[in-house]
Amino acid sequence: MASGKLNISCLEAVNFIDRKHTSGLNIREKLALRIHKGICKYCLRYDRQQEWINEALNRLNDQNVDTSELEDLKKKIKEAILHN
Repeated sequence: MASGKLNISCLEAVNFIDRKHTSGLNIREKLALRIHKGICKYCLRYDRQQEWINEALNRLNDQNVDTSELEDLKKKIKEAILHN
């Protein structure tokens, strides 16, 4: 993201959403994403879907499921969402 840029594309928003759930975002990225989700219902929906998927995977993880299986499942679910 360019320095000071708060107007981001959907592609950048998706990348931020994915990073938000894995490694986290800095303050500027969080603000840009919040602004974008305020005007883009599709990215807002994608973020909610990602949150649901992560919650489901965390519940499975709490049941001592093999983490490599969880990562494979997460990738398959993401691919299914993106291609439908």
